[in-house]
This record gives sequence, structure tokens and C-alpha cells, in this order.
Amino acid sequence: MSDQKQKSYQKSGLQDLYFGQECLNRLSFLREDYDFLKLAGTHPSAKLLVMVGNNAVSFGENSHHEEHLTFAQNKTTVAYMKQWLADLEGLSAESRAAGKPIVVFLGIKDLSVGFEPESYSGPEAYITYKERYTGIPYFAFNFPRRGGLEAFVEKVRAETGTLPEYKVLSGFQDVFKLSNFNASIMSHARMYVDWIHKNQFCGGCGSRVVPIFGGSKLRCLNNETETVGDKETPVCPVKQVLVSNLSFPRTDCVVITAPVTADHSKILLGTSKRWKGDPDFDRMWSCIAGFVEPLETIEVATKRECWEETGVVSSSVHIMKTQPWPFPVNLMIGCITVVEENGVNEMIHLGHDAELLDAKWFEVSEIKKMIESKGKYNPFGILLPKSQSIAFQLIKMVAFNEVNLTSKI
Repeated sequence: MSDQKQKSYQKSGLQDLYFGQECLNRLSFLREDYDFLKLAGTHPSAKLLVMVGNNAVSFGENSHHEEHLTFAQNKTTVAYMKQWLADLEGLSAESRAAGKPIVVFLGIKDLSVGFEPESYSGPEAYITYKERYTGIPYFAFNFPRRGGLEAFVEKVRAETGTLPEYKVLSGFQDVFKLSNFNASIMSHARMYVDWIHKNQFCGGCGSRVVPIFGGSKLRCLNNETETVGDKETPVCPVKQVLVSNLSFPRTDCVVITAPVTADHSKILLGTSKRWKGDPDFDRMWSCIAGFVEPLETIEVATKRECWEETGVVSSSVHIMKTQPWPFPVNLMIGCITVVEENGVNEMIHLGHDAELLDAKWFEVSEIKKMIESKGKYNPFGILLPKSQSIAFQLIKMVAFNEVNLTSKI
């Protein structure tokens, strides 16, 4: 316990965006340590984010509170954990069996994210590993199908005699009601379980793959070899790679930009064809966004997306902030791009990419009034993105002149 007062690392001083709060110390180097996972997975202090079909499940009426989104450890969950640990140790294909949850170690709530051991009492309140790593372990517990969740709930009811009704948080409206802590835990878990669920077979040889290292990597179960020269070489091309023979989670980078005129008087917003008639997004006007392609820098991707979707030519890009976006596994890279008006650059043309229904230049002063009035002043009859989104934050930065646009990238 000599190092217990020492923080594992310094928490970032930047303001956390929604889905991006630094909630847990991931302890990625301990994911390969079976003894650690056994301690954390079966400990009474462990908290489980129960999910079904990659969607979080809330137990109780108020999902804003952590205790209603994270499930406390009990005999039933320990039994599930012991089976997971056995499958993990044996590299068993049975870890994918119907009814079994996908389990992922998310990290521990420790000193680096505000955990205070002095506030807890007793040996079961938190774990301590190797006299240094102290905190409350968190796991994702995702049932691919509803039947697995229902069987789990019935087992818990049989053990405890009671269990609050649950709700699957499947829509945007449900998710955006969460506190940032809950939303960030959910985002973290969702990105891992979505990846595991979608990748059940090896991309190299088509054999089954199983999660290892606490659910953070996938290993191909094909152990066949062939003789090449005087060496035995794995048949699976994934295992032939010298640097790594494992599969890792992916994060898809998306640039999202608020184009603004050089004199800061106008901002360009667009509305998507996909949003038409959607109860959550109809009438919404937002920033311009798109995926980063291979070999592109953030700056090049931003300028390309702006031109492809709106026809507008930008001259400089300012990278502002990023936001994880768990729908399904995106990292939104927020930028502001400057457009030098010359009668050509600012002209809107939607004929390149058919994604947008419309795009318009809005007066920055009018958008500022909309934000200040919380939508009561709305001469355009439009909706801006939800305040939790990076799109809204970029629009707000432009509206309130919170960015220096003099430097160029």
C-alpha cells in the first residue's frame, strides 16, 4: 500500500466532452495478467455495465444515476465471471456460445479519476493489486441477444428475490439523458462489445476468433502450420505477421467541421437527406462531416469533405477538439475551416456528393441569438445539434468567437 497515494497518471485538465469523460484507468498492461483479471472479475466491489445487443441496460427508474446503470456483483454474476475466466484461460470457442455474455474489462476507478480509498471501509470495498493498483473494477457484460439477458435477470431474481424492472437504452433520446460519467462508460463499453460481436471470424483465414486479454484483443483459433523451406509457418496470414499476430479494436476517424468566412460573419451548415422524417433529427442543421480516408491528413480530409458535400473551397483548417462517438466506433475530430470569399470559393454546389439535402450560409450573429435564447429565437425554423455533441460545440465556438482564426494549417 506504499504507493497508494500516488496517482497512476495525471488526469487531463481539458474539459470533458460528452462520451469522453476520463472515468477509468484502463490499466491496459494488466489485461494480459490472468491473476489480476481473476481478482477484479470475482471481487465483491466489481461493477458491471449490463448490455444487450450492444445497448446499455438501466435497472430502476432513473438512469442518470450510476447505481442504476452499473450492476453490483452478486453470486450470479460471479458465476458468469468464473465461466468467462475459464474460457479466457483455455482459449475456448465456447466463449462465443449462445446465452453467454461478451465480457470486457474496462478499467478501475482509481486515484487518477477521483477515487478516494478513505471514503470506503472494509476489504471488499475495492481491490488492491501488487500494492499499487487500487480502485473499483468495471466490466462490460453484453448479451448478444435478448434471451441471454432475460435468463440472466431470472437467475438474479431467483438469488436475490427481487430486481427492479430494466430498460434497454437503444435510442438517442435515452442515451443523451445519461450523465456524462454514465455516457462515457457506456461509450467505452459499446465500442469494445460492438467490435467483438461483429468480428467472430478471422479476417485472414476465416477460422473462429475468441476474445483474449480481458476482451481487448482477438486471437485466431487456427493452429495449422505448413512447411515453408525449413520452417513451420502458420497457415493463417494474421499469425504470420512478425510485429503482431492478434486482431485489435478499430476506431474510425471522422472529421467534422464548421466552415466560417474569413471575416467571421457567416457559418456554413447542412442538413442530411438521411435525417428527413426522423423524429430525432428532422429539421436539424449541423456541421459538415465525413470519414478520413487512407493516406489523408486531418486537414486534407476536412477540406475534401467540405468541397465534396457543399462545393465550398476552404483555405485553412483549425483542429479544435475531439469526441468519441459510439455509433458505432467513431472518433469525431472537430475542426473549424476558413473560407476566403472571392465570389467562387463560397458558392454552394450540392452536385458532387448527394449526401446533403441542403446547405446554407447563416449569419453568425443570428446563430448566436438562437443559442443564447435556447431556441426561442429561431427565424429559420431549424434545429441545431444536441448540446452534448461536438457539432454543437463547434457551432458555439464560432458563434461566440471562441477561436483564433489567424493561424493557418
